[in-house]
Amino acid sequence: MILGSSTLLVTSTAVEIDRFTVNMWVRIGAAVLIVIATVIGAALLNRVARKIKKVGAGLGWVYRRKGTPLAVQEFRGFPLGGLASGAVDHEISGVWRGRPGKVFVLHESPPGYSAKFQVTMLALARPMPVIELHPRSNLQRNFDLAQEVLTGFDEFDKRWRVICQDPRYVRSIMTPGLMQRLLTDPSAQIPVTIDGSAIYSWSPVHRAPGGDVPATLGLLADVAEMLPLGLGGFGGFGEVASVPSPGPAAPLPDAQIVARPQPSKNSLALLSVLASVTCFLAPLGVILGHASLRANRRGEANNHRWAIIGLVFSYAITGVLALWMLAAALVTLVAPR
Repeated sequence: MILGSSTLLVTSTAVEIDRFTVNMWVRIGAAVLIVIATVIGAALLNRVARKIKKVGAGLGWVYRRKGTPLAVQEFRGFPLGGLASGAVDHEISGVWRGRPGKVFVLHESPPGYSAKFQVTMLALARPMPVIELHPRSNLQRNFDLAQEVLTGFDEFDKRWRVICQDPRYVRSIMTPGLMQRLLTDPSAQIPVTIDGSAIYSWSPVHRAPGGDVPATLGLLADVAEMLPLGLGGFGGFGEVASVPSPGPAAPLPDAQIVARPQPSKNSLALLSVLASVTCFLAPLGVILGHASLRANRRGEANNHRWAIIGLVFSYAITGVLALWMLAAALVTLVAPR
């Protein structure tokens, strides 16, 4: 009887030790995953910095680890409009085809986004109205509170989205030559924003680290040179001035305003969050989270932040669930029969 009790006590102690060891390794594994994610994020940003520095050396531009802060009150277009500080990192600056230019990484994310953006910018003529041009095959932002304007050129309207709060400017700026330039260049599949005293393009740093900066600068310079001369002289990045008035409203026989429909897939992100907190449905939350991100990029949803939250929780709980199942399997294997 005593021998049986001693054997049972030793066995129970061994099982407790094994469980303690498994729990310890689960915690170590979770810590390692966090460290790996941090290292990958830092490596990506360093890769962008090296690429930008290399491009700057090739162009003969000046590189700064901390760039000149933007005059955020000057900009209203995405992703510069609404920034709090205007601080930028990894900036190169110089002159491209007679225009001051710069390339930089935003120090902060735009409101509603978690990603950082790389911006390529050229100085424009005096401050212009905000017009955003987005290739429909490469939508990367939400279009809430915006209006799409159809130019009346079917081929262009099929391949590009034009966003402008006042469509009267579109008839003056979107000339046939400019639209043809965007249609005939296969590399012109990047967003272009005319905003204040600058024209710029942007992309999330995780999508195209560094990017093809010379090609982007060439496209921006071509578009800038095609803008109507009647809308200004030559300005710089820091100027803050009133935008020229479009004059009285005139009928636009070849253009029409298209009211953007309300986002129809906002529920995907919320379902992702709900799936993550139910633990065993967390893998489904991962799928729903990625579907929500795709819907945000296409303009079919405008809750990017919730999609990111759903993905983070779903991935974290899926990882914990996998580790728990592995630990349970190990305990079952080492437990006495």
